[in-house]
Amino acid sequence: MPGVLIGVSDRDPRPPTPRASDGHATGGRGLLLTQTMANRWGYYPEPSPPGKTVWAEVPTQPKEAITGPSAGGPEVTPLVMGQVLTALREL
Repeated sequence: MPGVLIGVSDRDPRPPTPRASDGHATGGRGLLLTQTMANRWGYYPEPSPPGKTVWAEVPTQPKEAITGPSAGGPEVTPLVMGQVLTALREL
């Protein structure tokens, strides 16, 4: 399946770590979204200045496995996934 490779760098040399989800938080969901949407992802250290780059291969079409209702959560439709992928392309 074709995909788009994206990368985000920061100056924190620590490996990316998923955070506990808080429904009222305004941030901290980036890695959760990455793990959910990406075909594969990873990171590599940046030597100068110290930091890291997190990369992800995101499919250009929604994954079939996430088009139905999720356990205990709202349904994620192809339209919703398409909107998310469009927003990511516009970054």
